[in-house]
Amino acid sequence: MIRGARTSSLAEPGFAGFAAPFGIDRENAVFQTFTVNLVQEPKLLLWTQSACLVTTPAIARDPSFAMAAARSAQRGWPVFKRLSGGTTVFHGDDTLCVSLLQPCPAGGPVTDAGYRSLTTLLVNALASLGIRATTGPVPEAPCDGRFNVVARGRKLAGTAMRVRTVHGRPVLLAHAVLLVGGGGNGLTAVRAFESDLGQPRAYRDDGCIGVAELLGRKGHEPSLRGQVADAIRRCFIQQSGDNHDER
Repeated sequence: MIRGARTSSLAEPGFAGFAAPFGIDRENAVFQTFTVNLVQEPKLLLWTQSACLVTTPAIARDPSFAMAAARSAQRGWPVFKRLSGGTTVFHGDDTLCVSLLQPCPAGGPVTDAGYRSLTTLLVNALASLGIRATTGPVPEAPCDGRFNVVARGRKLAGTAMRVRTVHGRPVLLAHAVLLVGGGGNGLTAVRAFESDLGQPRAYRDDGCIGVAELLGRKGHEPSLRGQVADAIRRCFIQQSGDNHDER
């Protein structure tokens, strides 16, 4: 745990809450320890952090980045950098972050297998809550990719990955941002940031959907986030055969 990072407003039971960017920092630190110590068992992190935008190293190198990030911070959405690819996403009260760390056998399609381990975990957990989800792209949704978690044709979670090779063996950090609430404010913040970068994108207003809408429980997002975290943890324990999660 990073000292001073936990915030009482985000510390509901079932997952760790942080003031941004300490959630990202902790994920990086745990992945570093996981690889250095050659951990042989998968590990699950369930967490969230205060409202922010999270972008990539490539976007952070854009000449307009400093100006766009400063404007976003003035709007209440500070911008931080992650070490994986993709485009800009939002974190905050509407989201739950899921990090799955796992060693993999050498050889084979490591990246796709890692994504499938994460999306299978999420799809099974959502099914236990009564939500039918699949994986695939959602055109005109923010940070679209092949391994979105999708419900009713709309993006429910996006994924990203980091891979390190330790003594010839790949070690993966697969990460998902799962939408629990509506995400409208976050999407507005992403649009404004990308516009300030000079890279506006035409996202569908209905490109994303949250757990609360799928279950008909809008207004219950704080308790739902804990329920979703608990469902993911249960499925992880069943999938891995042991309890290797860390809040």
